Amino acid sequence: MGGEEAQAAADAAATADRKERALRLFLNRELSRGWTSWRFVVAERADAFRLVRNGLMYMVNRYLAHGLAAWRASVAQVKHLARGLGDLEHCKELRAWRAWLSTIAEREEALRKLRKGVSMMVNYRLALSFKRWYTHATSAKIMSRLINYALNRQIGRGWTSWRFVVAERADSFRLVRNGLMYMVNRYLAHGLAAWRASVAQVKHLARGLGDLEHCKELRAWRAWLSTIAEREEALRKLRKGVSMMVNYKQVIAFDRWCTNVTLEKSMEVSLQLFNNKELMSGWCTWLLMVADRLVAIQLVRKSVSHMLKRGLSRGNWGAWTKMAAERAELMRKLRKGLSRMINRKLALGFDRWIAAFAPRDDPMSKAVSYFINRKLALGWSAWSSSWEESARKRAALQRGLGHMLNSGLSRGWGAWVEMAVERAEVMRKLRKSLSRMIIRQLALGMASMRAFATNSALILQLARDLGHLVHCKESRAWRTWLSTMVVWVESLRKLRMGVRKMINHKLDLGFDRWYELWVVLKAKRESMRKSLGFMLNMKLSQAWGAWAEIALDCAEVMRKLRKSLSFMINRKVALGFAGWLAAIAHVRKQRWSAWCVTWAALKAKRESTRRSLGHLLHRGVSLGWGAWTEMAAERAELMRKLRKGL
Repeated sequence: MGGEEAQAAADAAATADRKERALRLFLNRELSRGWTSWRFVVAERADAFRLVRNGLMYMVNRYLAHGLAAWRASVAQVKHLARGLGDLEHCKELRAWRAWLSTIAEREEALRKLRKGVSMMVNYRLALSFKRWYTHATSAKIMSRLINYALNRQIGRGWTSWRFVVAERADSFRLVRNGLMYMVNRYLAHGLAAWRASVAQVKHLARGLGDLEHCKELRAWRAWLSTIAEREEALRKLRKGVSMMVNYKQVIAFDRWCTNVTLEKSMEVSLQLFNNKELMSGWCTWLLMVADRLVAIQLVRKSVSHMLKRGLSRGNWGAWTKMAAERAELMRKLRKGLSRMINRKLALGFDRWIAAFAPRDDPMSKAVSYFINRKLALGWSAWSSSWEESARKRAALQRGLGHMLNSGLSRGWGAWVEMAVERAEVMRKLRKSLSRMIIRQLALGMASMRAFATNSALILQLARDLGHLVHCKESRAWRTWLSTMVVWVESLRKLRMGVRKMINHKLDLGFDRWYELWVVLKAKRESMRKSLGFMLNMKLSQAWGAWAEIALDCAEVMRKLRKSLSFMINRKVALGFAGWLAAIAHVRKQRWSAWCVTWAALKAKRESTRRSLGHLLHRGVSLGWGAWTEMAAERAELMRKLRKGL
């Protein structure tokens, strides 16, 4: 009793002390803020002076610092070499020492576990009582914290908001301080970044050269490490198997005891949840509400920050992040390609192993797995479709209710977004037109270059056609061989598909019938679900449809009004822009018409040239072809007259 009274008195004294300190801090909060700010400034100034002092000492005594660093590196290398030589000289003693150390450690661990298990088995009633008491005390502590938070939720919200504001203010000050330091010492920062990049590159090159120079030793070292690891793993498995065979009764008893303890723990948790189901449902609802509120606050904060700093967000930061992401992706692909080229044999073996043993993703394997587990698949498909439908309806209802509750804010946000999009599009078009007007000579040069590129493509096409005419025999042989190969490959594919279909015709028929039945049942189930949902929520559905139609009409009317007001406000700019567009379209149409005429003339000339050259090169074949076509036409005419007379 005396100990409990002393503990209660100590707790009361600590509580009174905390209350007194909080009261003094509240009364002298201005002085406390000044004292905290002064301490922060003094600490920062001391750190800055320390860094400056270290830098000046290094610059004054740089030769001594270089010598000390080289001496330390040489001493560390000598120590490492001496340790390695000692290990090589006394390898047998080292192996015996390490084996003895591992045996002692394993023995100590086994004795500790046995001692713990025996103590638990001897005092199992006391252990169970202590465990129940600990669980009850933990739950009571959690409940007391929840009750205190519910009673003082206003103070808790204020404290959380204050901590969040202080954290954001500290982060903003830190970013501003870092930016100012970088701007003040930008030359030093550039030099330091270049020095770090050169040091990293030199280290990487030195490591690669070292690996190339000592490739044999490196291979032997890696092989030795893999052998040691495999040996350790094999010894561990053998030791575990022997220990389990020797103490199999104790292992069986321990497994049963663990199973009973796990079942008892799960039953205890289930009973506590069932007894406090109302509290747990309220707690889960509160957690979901808090999570949604935090997400909404985060989104609003990000939107406001983007609106306040939209110039920085649109400009250098976006371009820099895009460049950094592209560079990281390029480096990843290069690293992956080099690794595959260096370890191509290992990569080929790994690909073959994956193709042989890994789960396949082809349709036949999926179909066989589905047929094996068809009952489970049917249950999973039904549950998944019902869950997706309920989630979709719940999300739609949540969005609709949120929009109806915050209709004014939603309309304002939609109008602002539409205005921002339209403004961005107008600014982009104006920027493009101004850029073209400012650098119109460069634009004309670019257009001329594109026309030259088009003419170059035509010249290349003519050269290719002439090459075909010169090498007509080789071209015909190549095309004949290519068409034969394509036909052969296609026939082999069709034969293979037909043989496979004939071999698995029963499975194919069963799968087709099952798939058709499943599609029909899914369509019926979906239509029945939609009909039942509409019948159960008929009024809500009708109200939602009417509200959606009204909202669409209002949005269309507001868009037209906004567009007309914008045109009326900026009618001079709009008229000028429309005139500029018409002029550009007229010029483009004239150029396009001229180009089309030129291209048609060139095409006709090229076609006539090709036909003339072909006729000249193959005049014998051409004469024979003409005679044969004339004879075929006469014969067809004669047969037509004979058929008509008969």
